[in-house]
Amino acid sequence: MSRLFFSLALAALLCAPAAFAEPLAAGKRETWWDRSKEGWFWYQDPPIEEQPEAPQEPEALAAKPTARDFSLEELWSLHPERFQEIYTNTLNAAVQHPSEPNVKDWYRMQDISRRKSVQFANVAAYVAQTNPEFNYLKDSPLAAPGRKALYQQQFGDIETAIHEGRQTHGLLFFYSRGCGYCTPQAEILQAFTNKYRWEIKAVDIDAEPGLAARFDIETTPTILLVNQEVSRPFPVAVGVISLAQIEQNIYRGMRLLGGGLDPSDYSLYEFQRGSALDAGQPMRRP
Repeated sequence: MSRLFFSLALAALLCAPAAFAEPLAAGKRETWWDRSKEGWFWYQDPPIEEQPEAPQEPEALAAKPTARDFSLEELWSLHPERFQEIYTNTLNAAVQHPSEPNVKDWYRMQDISRRKSVQFANVAAYVAQTNPEFNYLKDSPLAAPGRKALYQQQFGDIETAIHEGRQTHGLLFFYSRGCGYCTPQAEILQAFTNKYRWEIKAVDIDAEPGLAARFDIETTPTILLVNQEVSRPFPVAVGVISLAQIEQNIYRGMRLLGGGLDPSDYSLYEFQRGSALDAGQPMRRP
C-alpha cells in the first residue's frame, strides 16, 4: 500500500511542470519559476527619457542680415518693409554687441532713413503747392491774418444759427444747493441770455427730483439743449464751460437735432462744405 502511494506521489510531481507550463503558454499567469534565473538582486534598467532639445542661444541662431551685408545703393533701394527689417536687425545687433562697427552700421541706417524722409517731405511739399486740390491751407490757413478771418467766419456761422434757433430751441439748466460750480455757470448762462434772448429753465434737482430723474441728471451743473420738434435732448455741458464753448456746443447740437449734421461731420461749419475739411466730399481726381 505504501509503495503504491509513493508511486502516485512521484508521478504527480513529474507531471507538475507540464501542468504549470500550459497556463504560461496560454499567457494567463507568470510564476517565480519562470524568473528563477534573475536572482534576488536583479533589476531592469528604467526606460530612457527623451530630453527636450535645449534652446539655442542667440549667437547660435542663423545670423540675420544687417546693414553690413548691403551696399549703400542697395540699402537706398530696399522696399520699406525690407528696409525696416534690416534697420531692426542692425539696431538689435548694435544693442546686443555695442561695438564700434555695429554702432556705425546703425548710424548708417539712421542717416539713410533721415535722407529718405527729407526726400519724401520735399516731394510732398512740391505736389501740394503745384496741385491746389491737395493743399488744405487754402481752407485752414496758418498765418495770423488768415486764422483771424477763419475765426470770424466760424463765429459768424455760430451766431447766425443761434439767433435763428431761438424760436424752436431752449435750454435746461440743472443745479443743486451747495454746488460750488453752479453759480459761475449760471452767470455765464446769463451772459448767453443777454446776447441771444433764449429761454432758459433752471431746475433745482433737490426740489424737482422727478424732473432730474427723467433726464438722468446726476451731476450739476448740467445744461441740456431741447428742441420743440425732437423728443430727445442734447447735452451742452457738464460742469463749468465758457460762453464761447456753450455757443459752439449749441450750434453743433442744433444741427444734429435738426438732421442737418452727421456725427462724422461734427466739427464742420457750414461755410466749410465742399472744402478740404469736408470728410464727405469726394476728392477731385487730377
